[in-house]
Amino acid sequence: MATLSHPPAVSKPPKERRSYNWGTILYEESAVPGWGSLIESSGVPAVASPLHDKDELEDGSGLKKPHWHILFRFSSLKSRSQAKEFFESFGGVGAEDIKSMPGAVQYLWHMNSPDKAQYEKEGCICFNGFLVDKYMPQPDRNESFVRLVQTIEAHDLVYYNDLVLIVMQESPDLIASCRRDSYSIVSYLKAREARIRQEEQERKMAAERQRHESYAASHPPSDWRKLTSEGPFG
Repeated sequence: MATLSHPPAVSKPPKERRSYNWGTILYEESAVPGWGSLIESSGVPAVASPLHDKDELEDGSGLKKPHWHILFRFSSLKSRSQAKEFFESFGGVGAEDIKSMPGAVQYLWHMNSPDKAQYEKEGCICFNGFLVDKYMPQPDRNESFVRLVQTIEAHDLVYYNDLVLIVMQESPDLIASCRRDSYSIVSYLKAREARIRQEEQERKMAAERQRHESYAASHPPSDWRKLTSEGPFG
């Protein structure tokens, strides 16, 4: 009796992991000229670290080649091969799947690695609207509220828009708290304005009483008995 034979099962290659966030390393010696313009023209939000030119080799035998760490936030999922192909267009080496963008961003200047060479956060280069501060540790909410109140009192403010302008100039790390706690902040400002008006009214009333008292002291009332004894009826 004939039997049906089945073709051997063909194993499918595993699917590449896909992610929105990828990173690469760009060495100074092999970077494509104008690499920053190439990244900017791609439209992909990205951030490059300060030039790492003080990193030591793991065995302590010298320094690593000067390089940049560059992180990308794609608008659609990309495979490693897709990300790698894009990175190679400007000289990037390798493609790393970024599982924690905050941790990767903070590593750009070794923020949480005091044993490594330290770089300045301000040395980061942002492309296409990438916001470094979005991935920074957020301050405690109560602490942020206290700092906002201290700013209000220090600048003698009563209007929310004035507070926003000062925060933008002096404490940009509080912008998120200023927006998130806007109801509480506006309530505080209104109460502060009402108190200031009340205190001003009380000062005016006190000044008016003092004026009347001073006038009365300098113009004593007539003595009726003296008036009646020395007057026309005396």
